[in-house]
Amino acid sequence: DGAKVLVIRNEHLVDDWNSVERYIGGEPNVLSNTTIPVMNKSNKDSDDKWLSPKAQQIVCRMLCNEIVAYKQILRRSLNLNYMEVERSMEELKET
Repeated sequence: DGAKVLVIRNEHLVDDWNSVERYIGGEPNVLSNTTIPVMNKSNKDSDDKWLSPKAQQIVCRMLCNEIVAYKQILRRSLNLNYMEVERSMEELKET
């Protein structure tokens, strides 16, 4: 229940990987943005993100447990500071 975890968020892969490395005593900057390109992070046209209100309700209902679990994992993270967790919470609200 009170487990602490090390978190690597896909949206912040390089920073999180490096913070995990620092936490466990490894190299402080083992990865750089040129080491691992982010393949699924791209700007989308607002038309690409459109869902009907009914579809939004269905998606939210189906993902509710996963979103709650994701938030709990972020809050238990040992390698993320308060601002990093808050930034992820804001990013979650925007999607």
